[in-house]
Formats: sequence, structure tokens, C-alpha cells
Amino acid sequence: MKKIVFIAPRFHTNQAEIVRLLIQIGYEVEFIVERRSNIETYEYIYPLLVPYLNWRVFGNHRTIVNWLSYVRVLRKTRAEYVIIRDPVRIFPILSALICFLVGCNVIFYTQMKYNKNYRMYRRLQYHSLIYFFRARWYTPVHGLNTEKVVTNINRLHYIPFPIENYPRKASKDGIIRVLSVGKYELRKNQLELVKVVHALSRRFDIRLLIVGECSTIEHEKIYAELNSYIKDYKLEYYVELMVNINPNKMGELYAQSDIFVLPSYNEPASISIIEAMAYNLPAIVSDDCGNRDYIKHGETGYYFNLGSIFSLLVCMYRLIHNEDKRNEFSLATYNRKMKFYSPEIFVESFEKLLSS
Repeated sequence: MKKIVFIAPRFHTNQAEIVRLLIQIGYEVEFIVERRSNIETYEYIYPLLVPYLNWRVFGNHRTIVNWLSYVRVLRKTRAEYVIIRDPVRIFPILSALICFLVGCNVIFYTQMKYNKNYRMYRRLQYHSLIYFFRARWYTPVHGLNTEKVVTNINRLHYIPFPIENYPRKASKDGIIRVLSVGKYELRKNQLELVKVVHALSRRFDIRLLIVGECSTIEHEKIYAELNSYIKDYKLEYYVELMVNINPNKMGELYAQSDIFVLPSYNEPASISIIEAMAYNLPAIVSDDCGNRDYIKHGETGYYFNLGSIFSLLVCMYRLIHNEDKRNEFSLATYNRKMKFYSPEIFVESFEKLLSS
């Protein structure tokens, strides 16, 4: 039995299905994280926490990695492959060095674009890590949506997120239910989405549900701003905000929705797009979204022009006023995920990575 260890800042939701599949096909899997979050799901695996030392420096509390204990933890795993997330900081690079020295095969994981012609300094950065550690590298973000591959990074692989298929509950009350999922952060553009729904509510019976994490000062600030706007314009009937929902309860919210919207910018690879596709939801995302290539513009959803609230409004209007279009996009979403993003395709791509 081959053993795989993942090392990442935290156990992101987009790794849950991957872990489940790898365990299902016979791999032994461990996850080591720098921190845990209350909104993560540990249904398939409970991640180990990096060992820390607590220090008091001039009366201030500090924590640092207990490197001696950490080396023991990595040696004890006896992993054949170690997958390390985002090797752009000291901690993941040192983790890679330890794993390399104890005889593990190092694989780097980032959400960079696979189909992209990188500039020289980027190629130098990536190739230095790849050749020094004799590593492989993979990403779930395809990039340019063309058949021709233009990447100039050696040993870089594209492995799509696996997407399951779940049934939706068709609404019969005539209400159009729009779902948006993301942390309450400025880059998520949630206020812009609320403003668009405000405009559309004058013509359509529409409900917007925003589900997001609210655990930092920034989250609380954005959440308060959204609530203020909703109250000022009396939108309580049309817009609902939910916070810190257990991932295991998200399925029901997707299943009850008609359209998914992700208006954010600087979004490398949101798992919410994958979850929406699992329920065959037509999706609207910004043209700045990293994994927008999972959506086929004009076939399974739309890209709107980032920074243009009018562009977002037009895309939402096209789907809201046309039920036949929503049904057509939903069927196309099902066909697309079965062709390109099924669990079987993920497993085939992943095992090709390991054997490369």
C-alpha cells in the first residue's frame, strides 16, 4: 500500500473529496497542517498539527515550529510521496528539504495556471525547486481553454478537481434562488452582487443566499457592511446572509438553488465552483477567477467582466428570466463534468503523476 502525506497551511475543503478517493482506491493518506479551522470537514481524515514551541519574548507570546519534533513526525510517516502546498514560504521549502533527505518523493501543489507561457524569472523559480528536489508539480487550474498546451514548466501536470454528481430539488414556487459561497472578504465582491439583486428584485421574484466564513476582523467588517446595506434598502425578503455553516450541511443549500454566482476577484481556485457543478448549477463567475475554465462560457454559465456591475447584471438577467436556458445550462454542466472532471478522470491523472 502506497502512503501519501499532504503538507499544507490548513485542510481546505477542496481536499476532502480527493482524500476520500485516494483512500477508496487503496492509498494510505495523512494530512499535516499548520492550523485548523472550525469550518473544515474531517469526515475522511483528521489532520495532524505541526508541532510548535511556545515562547515569551519581552513579555509577548510567540510560537515557532518545533523543528526537532517536526523532523521526527515526518520520519515516522514513512511516506512514499509527500505533496507540499505552495512552496513559496520558508516552512514548505524546509518541509520539502526534510522530506527529500529522509527519502520521500516530493510533489509540489499550487493553484498556478497549467496552460500558460511563463516568463523567464518564473520558469527559473519553478525549475530551481523542481530540479533541486527532483520533484513533480501539479495544479488543478488549467488556464487557457485551448487544446494546444503552451506551458513551459517541466514536470508540471494538470489534475482537475474531481466532481461528483448529486441531485437537485427543483423548486415549484416560481422563486429564483441564487447562491453565492465565499468568505466575507472585500475581494469576494459580495456587496456588488447584493446591489445587482437589489436591481433585479424590482422585476423578478428572486432570493439571494450568501454563505461565508466570518472569523476575522475583516470578515466581521464586510458582514456588517452587507447587513447595513440590506437593512437600509429593506432587502431582508430578497437577501439572506449565513455564516460559518458546517460543510456537511452545504449540500442541501446547493440542491435547493437555481443559479450559482461567484463575483470575486483574485480567486485562484474556489471549491464552491466545483460544488455548484456537482449539483449541475448554471454558474456565473468573474473573468478574473482562476478556475473559471471549469465553466464553459455561454454553455454551462457565463463570465462577467470584473469591475463592471452592469456586466454581472446582464449575465444574471439572462439566466433569471429564461428557465429553458437554465435547464439547458444545467444539462450541459452535467455532460461537461462527466467528460472532463469525473472522479475516474482525477484518479487516472493522479496515478499518471505518481508514475511520471
